[in-house]
Amino acid sequence: MTRLKPSLERLIRHPHFAIGLIFLVALGLRLGYVTFRTDWPPIRGGDYHWYADYGSTLVRTGWTLGPPPTGPLFLLVAGYAEQLTPPDFPDQDGWLLQRMVAGPQVFPDPLGRGAAAIRLLNALLGSLTVVMVDRIGRAAWSRKAGLLAALLVAIGPPFVIEAGNLVTESIALFLLTWATALWLEKIDHPDWRLMAATGGLLGIGALTRSVFLGILAIPVSHLLLTLGWRERAWGRLLRCGSVLVVCFLLTLAPWTLYNLVQWDRLTLTGEGLMGTLYVGAAGWKDPQAVDAELGFSGDTQGSADREARQDAYAQGFIQTVLADPLGYLTRRLGELGGALLQPHNTTAFPGESLKELALAWLRDDRSLAGLGRLIQGESFWPKLALYVFHYAALLLGGLGLALNLRRWRALWPLVATLAYFLGIHLVLAAIPRYLFPLEPFWVLFAAAFLVARPLARPGSIPAQT
Repeated sequence: MTRLKPSLERLIRHPHFAIGLIFLVALGLRLGYVTFRTDWPPIRGGDYHWYADYGSTLVRTGWTLGPPPTGPLFLLVAGYAEQLTPPDFPDQDGWLLQRMVAGPQVFPDPLGRGAAAIRLLNALLGSLTVVMVDRIGRAAWSRKAGLLAALLVAIGPPFVIEAGNLVTESIALFLLTWATALWLEKIDHPDWRLMAATGGLLGIGALTRSVFLGILAIPVSHLLLTLGWRERAWGRLLRCGSVLVVCFLLTLAPWTLYNLVQWDRLTLTGEGLMGTLYVGAAGWKDPQAVDAELGFSGDTQGSADREARQDAYAQGFIQTVLADPLGYLTRRLGELGGALLQPHNTTAFPGESLKELALAWLRDDRSLAGLGRLIQGESFWPKLALYVFHYAALLLGGLGLALNLRRWRALWPLVATLAYFLGIHLVLAAIPRYLFPLEPFWVLFAAAFLVARPLARPGSIPAQT
């Protein structure tokens, strides 16, 4: 048998060789997808068009058209990406504001040209998320669990497809997994550097997705469980907790100060909370339908308009809940369950809903010919791959969670992340995209279940390898 060259053998035996190879696989798949994908759905309109509008205004003028409902990070990313390929009239003063007021029929539409740059960034961040998942798995369980989870995230269809989405999830997911990996690796010997890094990363995450605002409760509660409950080191707990909270708030401070000075609004990240609460209570509608339902005419101007809109959302939410509390709870549980069971990114492919077609076949047909037509439907196989991956992650992840409940204190950051996102979207609007940050955590628990020793004693904890 031919022996490998010593240099190659040393490379293969290097402790980071496996994860390096998985990283390259992840990067290759994502770059391939974003390079050869077709724009479905088309990017004109929708979330990215809004981010590009607001972001370009912020980058070129230094201000926004009112306090945005979201944090600034993706606004800046989209805004700077659009400037990489400026429009045909870059020297015209106020071109973007005039286009927004006059409409695209007067000025050519400059937006959408930054999509390629953002997708390349998403491909890189998605691949780095794979590395963070490996670090989480190693810190929480073992090297095998970390590598298996990383491989599943590297090749998993929803994660590869996410690189092509012009939304905030790729950035937010990278920041969340990075903060979690750091925390699990260093929490046995916590110091101010860990607290500062975790607070900063979660703060940047909150500037990306406002739902991260409350996620600071996870490391704070874990400190209480470790330094407080277990070690009774209350002074150390106070010092570490103070650094964690202060660094989180300092990260939010510039944007909060901007909104306070520019718009006279005390806003930590964005003003979309009340609107999301109302939509969660009343159901999804287009903005015009929401205004009509609330009786909001929008006749007021400036800050009065913004305050009136927030008040209308708050009053509408309270009235909807009080009018039918049981109906509200039923609606929220149904929407959350539907979002949890529906795979993310099926909308990246054209064609009818695979779930609706399958239910229609089960209800009305159940013939082999009908099944053949279902299989031959548009985008059947990629959508099926998304369903198989998602349900396997949920099922095996649930089993892994149950298997590891006895270690709930050590695994608190992972368990609490699942509980936090499910809990917050029980109140706020819930769609598969909003629950996508949970997917790598389900995969981690699934990997832990798959590598668990079947003959381990009931009370034992697998050794780290």
